[in-house]
Amino acid sequence: MKNIWLIMAFSFVAGCSSTKQTVQQCGDHGSLFKVPHTNKISKVQLLPKPNEPSFYIFVRENYRFHHYVVYVKPEDLVKEIKTRIEQEAFSSDKLFLEKIEGDLPLKSDTDILKFGLTNQTLMEVPLRHVVSLLETGRASLVDLWEFTPNTIVKEIQVSNLESTGGKFRDICDANGTSIIQLTDIIYN
Repeated sequence: MKNIWLIMAFSFVAGCSSTKQTVQQCGDHGSLFKVPHTNKISKVQLLPKPNEPSFYIFVRENYRFHHYVVYVKPEDLVKEIKTRIEQEAFSSDKLFLEKIEGDLPLKSDTDILKFGLTNQTLMEVPLRHVVSLLETGRASLVDLWEFTPNTIVKEIQVSNLESTGGKFRDICDANGTSIIQLTDIIYN
């Protein structure tokens, strides 16, 4: 019996460390497809990884780390935040902009989530802006998977899904595997 448990444990660990874990396909939000919806999927060309110090975020979905990191240039991030403030004027965006501008100019690559860790109001704000920059091709994506380390992703798919349940965005790899899922709004 002891040997069986040891073999099962080894198989689980070996499987986790050697296989690329997949998540939902691009635009797949489960039960939302059972209600009327529209799903527009488009291809987006991304920037190469910046040579100058940039903000970055490790892609994290459902509290599991994926093997991607997104890099954004500070000037693109500031422009994105200012545009959103002009459109919607959320106080969390204003606070986020203050924190970002207080760190400029960057001396080295900086984890954008550090602002969310110091102020819980900002926990979701960085990801929303990063997704907007990815959607418009103003970011770079690096695949850190163990078998293809530091591969620059040149193209992604972006899904914009709207249903009677809400509005959702997915950032997906070129094969359609979801990397980031973001809920923009949930309708009652």
